[in-house]
Amino acid sequence: MGTRLFPANDLYWLRSLQDDALPSTCVVYSVTETTGASGEQTRATALVGTYDCRLAAQTAMERQTAEQIAMPDTFILTIPHDGTLNPTDWVVYSSGTYEVQSVERSKSWQTVKRAIVRKLV
Repeated sequence: MGTRLFPANDLYWLRSLQDDALPSTCVVYSVTETTGASGEQTRATALVGTYDCRLAAQTAMERQTAEQIAMPDTFILTIPHDGTLNPTDWVVYSSGTYEVQSVERSKSWQTVKRAIVRKLV
């Protein structure tokens, strides 16, 4: 077994430091769409949670992938590392609703969770 880069309580400290840098609050909803027998679409939402968060516009450098260039009005949403966030979830932030496009994969020593979101019209 290898040696830890830093003790677990240091990771806890880093996460709490990151949490202090999340100045706003957002509400996350899961969205489920179903098709009825006659072809009508039904959308149901369920509350996932309320989180401290930060929403920031993506820089041009962050939008370098072809799929993101097609959607220039995307933002980076940051929530605590243990928050629940999945693609297609909706996020209500301030007076706007955003759809989660993708979520950064989990990694070792993760201190926050980041996602690319697009404002719904």
